[in-house]
Amino acid sequence: MGEVVWINGRVWPRDEARISVYDHGFLYGDSIYETVRTSRGRPFLLDRHLARLRSSAAAIRLALDRDDAGYRHAIQETLAAGGNPESALRVVVTRGVGDIGYAHRLCPAPSTLIYARPLRPIRDPALRQGVRVAILDVLRNDRRAVSPAIKSGNLLNNILGAFEAESKGADEGIMLNRGGQVTEGTMTNVFMVKSGVIRTPPPEAGLLPGITRGFVLELARAAGMPVEEAPFGPGELRAADEAFLTGTTRGVLAIVAVDGTPVADGRPGPITLRLTGLFDTAEDRLAERAGPQAG
Repeated sequence: MGEVVWINGRVWPRDEARISVYDHGFLYGDSIYETVRTSRGRPFLLDRHLARLRSSAAAIRLALDRDDAGYRHAIQETLAAGGNPESALRVVVTRGVGDIGYAHRLCPAPSTLIYARPLRPIRDPALRQGVRVAILDVLRNDRRAVSPAIKSGNLLNNILGAFEAESKGADEGIMLNRGGQVTEGTMTNVFMVKSGVIRTPPPEAGLLPGITRGFVLELARAAGMPVEEAPFGPGELRAADEAFLTGTTRGVLAIVAVDGTPVADGRPGPITLRLTGLFDTAEDRLAERAGPQAG
């Protein structure tokens, strides 16, 4: 198993991967990205990730230099070079190499990087016991400034939140907006359950609508489970009957404590467990439909 990086058409071992110090992704965080994982060796929900990559590119006025087929080919090259049973991929597109400055004309072409590393299975029983979260003092970026709906490489807001969560002994930090409403985790989306109703903050609260978040919402609605995209505060999260996170490399992950206080009995709840099962079944069905991985 290995870690490799595809850079502008060539795959490099991790320790040999290099990019210019004048790349604007390095200089300014002027980049977008997607995290994708494999399922049975194939990229999972890749169409949705590529669509969001294009949406992020449009939002920062970044002209991509390849179509979806080009990204798919590059991803397959990277996966083959890594040789891992399952991989986590990070697809990064930067503004490119150019002189120091902000002018659009300084970077004639974007840089594309695809990182591949071994993935810990999301069905690991240790992970599915649940995680502890903390409500953070670090606020989520206002969507009128750097919108969280853009999956940007400028991640200092998330990093500071993750540092705070770590200092509080939590596995994940929950970020609020300026109105005191829950938005999302530093790397995940947030759900709560009260009186049988599943609730998650709406995009207007100031969050990145995750690919896994959307997939879980579809599964819940198809199963006839009551779902709301509606704001809620940290007090409501603490008082929830159940709560859980969603993310590309985590799937559906129960929250068992908020700020050190157990959620209900401190174990994954029945609705969370049902959604986890629905998610696993849907993933298996998609993998079977796709067939065996070539090569």
